[in-house]
Amino acid sequence: MNTVTGPGLFPSLARWMAGTPTTHPLRELFDAASAADAPTSPRRMILEAFDIIIGRLEAAQPLRLAAELKDFRNARTFDDLRIVRSELVAGGMLAAAGVGFDFGARSGTPQPDLVLRETSLGIEIKNRTLDGLRQLERDLDDAVADVGAPVTIYLACDERPLVIKADVRAAIVQQASAMIQAGQRGTFTMQLDQPWAATPQLNLSVRVADRSPVPGSAKVIFEEGFSSLPGPLDDAEAEVLKVLQDEQKIQQALAMPTILLVDAGLTGMSVFRPMNVWAQRLNLLLPTSTPFVGIAVMMPELISPDAPLALVTRPGIDSSTLAAVKKLSADLGLDEVA
Repeated sequence: MNTVTGPGLFPSLARWMAGTPTTHPLRELFDAASAADAPTSPRRMILEAFDIIIGRLEAAQPLRLAAELKDFRNARTFDDLRIVRSELVAGGMLAAAGVGFDFGARSGTPQPDLVLRETSLGIEIKNRTLDGLRQLERDLDDAVADVGAPVTIYLACDERPLVIKADVRAAIVQQASAMIQAGQRGTFTMQLDQPWAATPQLNLSVRVADRSPVPGSAKVIFEEGFSSLPGPLDDAEAEVLKVLQDEQKIQQALAMPTILLVDAGLTGMSVFRPMNVWAQRLNLLLPTSTPFVGIAVMMPELISPDAPLALVTRPGIDSSTLAAVKKLSADLGLDEVA
């Protein structure tokens, strides 16, 4: 009988998991890992991706890797983990491509998150996690579990909202909980006001129904019917470009020629847009006034150590910086940047 568990299966990840509490977002997955897990099981693939990323970084030995390890160990939610994972994925991809780099200094003169060794080029990373329905799903899932009733809640709307405000989520959960506690089944509609979005008002349908008797059936399900992709993608695009106005990020860009890298894997429906289309749109919309020398988006998945990437440069940057960005692009196997 094969009794190999997490530490034996994922030695690099095991070193980083050492000493983490039971509240760490990977702890349950890691402790349950077994050699009996199928190679394509989500648990196996998620943990293996982390193990590969960490192995790449440990082999490359960038300066200040210890700070990333500290952030990893201090993560208490998956949102915490996603933020540090964005930096680890980007660094791991550089390491895999043989690009020398260090993690930027966090004290003294501000530096970008990643600083390339051979060129005066930095990469500042921003995780842009915006998925209103996913947040609502978690709240409703908890509510159904608290009530203990065998129901499933179905959510449907024409577009996937990037943000559902906390008070609106609370009102939806309260109304759904009241229906469940009263033994009622049926549908109610909540209007989402989102003046920042391409669709300023969006109706969300919430249906409470008896749960399937199949073991493990979901408590909350997103129904088919997202009928309009351009709207959400326009909103996601705007959210990516909004990071260019982040004052903290701008300060990093003023320290040295810097590429802004936005992790948009969970920015609404960003993943539905091909990376070459992202490159075309960013090339068209990147303002010439930005202090960043370029902008990139990546779409990482938890089951992969790598991420699709699109990179464009700001018009008018100096020739040496443009050459450095083009070299980086070539090293990463990307299409040539303009």
